Amino acid sequence: SGTVDLIEKELYPNPKATSEQIMAAVKLISSAESPTIVAGGGSVSSGASDQVRQLADLLQIPVMTTPQAKGIIPEDSHLATGVNSAVGPAKAVLPDTDLVIAIGTRLSLRGVSPDNMPPILQIDVERDQIGKHFPVELGIVGDASETLTSVISALSVDDSKLATRRERAERLKKQFADQVVKLASPQVSVIDKISNVLPDDAIVVQGMTNIGYWSSAAMPMDSIRKYVTSSYFGTLGFAFPTALGCQTAFPERTVVALCGDGGFMYSPQELSTAMRYGLNTVAVVFNNGAFGASRWDQQHQFNGRYIGTDLFNPDFVAMAKSFGAEGIKTDADNIDQGLAEALTLDKPTLLEVEIPNMMPPFQIVE
Repeated sequence: SGTVDLIEKELYPNPKATSEQIMAAVKLISSAESPTIVAGGGSVSSGASDQVRQLADLLQIPVMTTPQAKGIIPEDSHLATGVNSAVGPAKAVLPDTDLVIAIGTRLSLRGVSPDNMPPILQIDVERDQIGKHFPVELGIVGDASETLTSVISALSVDDSKLATRRERAERLKKQFADQVVKLASPQVSVIDKISNVLPDDAIVVQGMTNIGYWSSAAMPMDSIRKYVTSSYFGTLGFAFPTALGCQTAFPERTVVALCGDGGFMYSPQELSTAMRYGLNTVAVVFNNGAFGASRWDQQHQFNGRYIGTDLFNPDFVAMAKSFGAEGIKTDADNIDQGLAEALTLDKPTLLEVEIPNMMPPFQIVE
C-alpha cells in the first residue's frame, strides 16, 4: 500500500492595529459628542460581543447592527437601537451622529448615500472592506476583539456627557420601535406571539417571508447566534434545511424555521430527513397562497397585473403527516397556541399558519 503526505494547514494570523492607530481611534471617539456603533457579522466572528457591549456601555451610545450581529447587545437594552435590514434606524440615527464606529461590517446601509454619512472609524479584519462603500476618517485593519480591547483600555470617559447620551439612545430606540409598529402592526403582533412562546435558548431561522423580514426588526434577541439569516443573499427556500442543520448541531435546543409557503415548497422532502434523523424542528409555514412580496409589488406598482405569483399549494398538514411528521393548522390570531402545542411534540412538526398577504419592509406603501 502507498502512503499519502498530508499538507499542513496554513495559518493566517490576524492583522494587528498599531499603537498609533489605537491612539488615533481614541482621539476620534473622545472628540465626538454623539457617536454611534454599527456592528456587523465580523464582530460576531471575531468574538467581540463583550467588547462591543463594553464600549457601548462605557460611552452610553446607541448600537445598530446588521441581521448577522443581531443580539450582540441584548435588544432589551436602551443602547440596542435596532437592526438595519430592509428597514432600519439608520436614516433617523445618522443625522444625529457625529462619528460612526463601524465594527466588522460592510456598511451596506439601504438608502444611505455618502453625502449623508458622518465621519467613520472603520475596524475590519479584511483590508478590502475598509472604505469600500463610504470614505472613512480612519480605517483600522485588525481583529475586532483585539482592537476594541486596546481602544477601551486607552479611553478616558467624560462622565458629564453620559446622561445626555443615555437620553439620546433611549429616544432613538423608541423612535425606531414606534416606526416599526406604525408600519407593520399586524406583523409585530404575530412576532410578539411567537416570541412569547419560545424558550430562552431557542434558535430562530429567518426565512424569506413577510413575518421573517419583519422579525429582523421586531423579534428581540438577547445574545448572538440565536437568530440565523441567509446574510446578504436573500435565499428563498433556505430556512427549513438550515434549521435542520441547526438542530443537528444543537439537538437539545428548540429550533424554529420561519418559512413562507413558496419558500417551504423548495424543499418539502427535507421532512424525510427530519424523520430519518429524529430532528424535531418546527417549520412554521405562513400560507398566503402566493409569492407574497412579488404579488404585493404587482398589486401596488403594476395596477394588479398578477403574473406568476399565485401558488397552488398542497394540504400542508396532510403532507407532513404523510412523512410521519406532525401537522397542525392555525391562523395568525392563534399562532401562539399552535406553536406552544408544536413545541410539546417530540417529533418534527409543520405548523401551517393561514395569513393574509401583507406589506414587506422593502416595498413600503403608506
